[in-house]
Amino acid sequence: MFKTILLFSLTIFSLSILVSCSVTKIVDGNYEIVSLYIIKNDKAEKVAQLKDKKKIQELTNLINSSKKEDADSVVFEKGPDGILVFEKKDKKLELQVFTNDGNLLTKEYYVNSAIDMKKYFGY
Repeated sequence: MFKTILLFSLTIFSLSILVSCSVTKIVDGNYEIVSLYIIKNDKAEKVAQLKDKKKIQELTNLINSSKKEDADSVVFEKGPDGILVFEKKDKKLELQVFTNDGNLLTKEYYVNSAIDMKKYFGY
């Protein structure tokens, strides 16, 4: 009986470690500012900036917990029309965004984040 309980506990523990390791974080770290740039005529123009720490953390959690698809398997009629720039003192992260639906595109993933652009950026 003890062996069964021990094996069961080890199995559950191992599975929880595997699941936690398999989560791919798109945004890793505590950023201080997130800027939204809109691309028009091959130029990026800053249209909004987010500085609220709670909203930045909420946005980060939304992105990291969203469903991800292999970017190579998705066909797009047109590319992203915006860029989200996450910044802190020693680091900058740029993510391409489709402003109409709030989804993101990275080198590896199409992220079904459905970011509410009005809620976070008033856009």
